[in-house]
Amino acid sequence: PVCRLARPATMADELDELIQFLGASRADARAQAAEIVQGLTGSDDGIAQLASKAETLIPKLLHLMGAPAAESRPATTALVNLTGASDVATLAVEKGAVERAMQFLRGAGGEENKGCPADLLLGVLVNVTNTEGGVHVFAQ
Repeated sequence: PVCRLARPATMADELDELIQFLGASRADARAQAAEIVQGLTGSDDGIAQLASKAETLIPKLLHLMGAPAAESRPATTALVNLTGASDVATLAVEKGAVERAMQFLRGAGGEENKGCPADLLLGVLVNVTNTEGGVHVFAQ
C-alpha cells in the first residue's frame, strides 16, 4: 500500500473554514470568526484574500449586521473595509447591502439590533453607493 500524506491546508481552505464559522449555531463562535475577519481587513493583503471569497463571505457578514453587538460590530466593520474595493461593493449591492443597512438605520431591526452603530452602517452605505447599482438602489 502507498502511504499518502494529507495535503497541507491552504490559506483558501482556512478562509473557507473561517467563513463557515460566521454561520455557526453558537454566538461566541460567530463573534470570534467576525473578529478574525475584521482583523484580516486591516491589511491590503487580507482584504485581497477575503475579496476572493466575497461570494460566500458578504452574505454572511450582511446577516450578522442584525446580530448582537459582539457579532454585528466586527462584521459591519469588516464590510466597511471590504466594500472599499469596488468589485466587492458591487457584489454587496447585489446581495442587498443597501436595503440591509437602511433597515437598521430606520430602526426596523428592533431591540435585538442594539449592536450595529449608525456610523458603521453609514460607512457601508458610503462605499456601496459609490457604485452605479448602489446609487440606483439607494435612490428608490
